[in-house]
Amino acid sequence: MNCGFEDCVVLDEVLARTRSLATAFAEVARLRKPNADAIADMAVENFVEMRDTVADPRFLLEKAIERRLLNALPGEFLSRYALVTFSRVPYRQAYEVGRVASGIVSELASGVSSAEEVDLERARSLVRKRLAPVLAELPPRADV
Repeated sequence: MNCGFEDCVVLDEVLARTRSLATAFAEVARLRKPNADAIADMAVENFVEMRDTVADPRFLLEKAIERRLLNALPGEFLSRYALVTFSRVPYRQAYEVGRVASGIVSELASGVSSAEEVDLERARSLVRKRLAPVLAELPPRADV
């Protein structure tokens, strides 16, 4: 639903710049296709996640670590969920942020049995090295 609303906002912005409907629709399709593909990919991944992993101990550990990082590193660590739900970051970019953030969480989950065992200094280092460059590419009006 959010994707559809965003399509409407983009269409409105494009229509304000052009009088030709054909040109406007072509421009909206060009601008929105990567994001539509990304949200479709995320929907499939979410379905598989909900179907196969929500009761898996490793999945639960990683979600707990993700929550801990979101609280311990506000503004530095962002999850795909936070970007998709609470911002207007393009879905393609949210997808990439999520891929990197998930890799960090997965690495931090290795060898620990609870989120409290995660070394926050190591986490901060990984976030600054891997995630910060991806976050720096986000549009300035991300609203996160």
